[in-house]
Amino acid sequence: IMTKTGGMATLQGAISSGDLILNGSGGTLNLGTALAHSIANAVLTNGTLNLGSSTINVSGNLSGTGTLIGSTGAINLAGDWTQSGSFTANTSTVNYNGTYANEAVQGGITYYNLQISNGSTKLLQTGDATVSNALTLNSGILRIGDHNLILSSTATGAIAGGPFSASTMVQTDGMGYVQKAGGTGGSGLNIVYPVGLGGYYD
Repeated sequence: IMTKTGGMATLQGAISSGDLILNGSGGTLNLGTALAHSIANAVLTNGTLNLGSSTINVSGNLSGTGTLIGSTGAINLAGDWTQSGSFTANTSTVNYNGTYANEAVQGGITYYNLQISNGSTKLLQTGDATVSNALTLNSGILRIGDHNLILSSTATGAIAGGPFSASTMVQTDGMGYVQKAGGTGGSGLNIVYPVGLGGYYD
């Protein structure tokens, strides 16, 4: 539990613990440089969690109303993202790697790198999601429902991963759509769009 109410504390070594709880308004916990942390749940009640250049493996959920700053770090999240405070991606990576159906993927925010891993279906919730660099489908289905998935990079590498199939794709089963930005003359649009519906990949 961190109750720091001002300034920044930076971790110098990796942690492996139960829940990480931030409840000190005004304080920041920086996860340090090139460390690998493992926790059960991340509860951002107040304050700010800055990933630094480290990786945090969360076997449970990410929740709370505090602030999350991605910097150049990474989150491997096996549970639901219900954190409603601000998220600044910077050049970070968020990897949803849960194994149960309908893991909650947070919408209403912009990711830099968004990854879907470890099979099963991940469900986009609470709003549209924007990916400013790359969406990587390693394995599993990203189900967008009535929300939009906006790929704002004009690069051909804005969608990566695969091989794409009925179990590794974006599922459009509602009013939501996949939108990809193009460059001058439509450059960057002539790529594979791994989209399917109802257990079928096209």
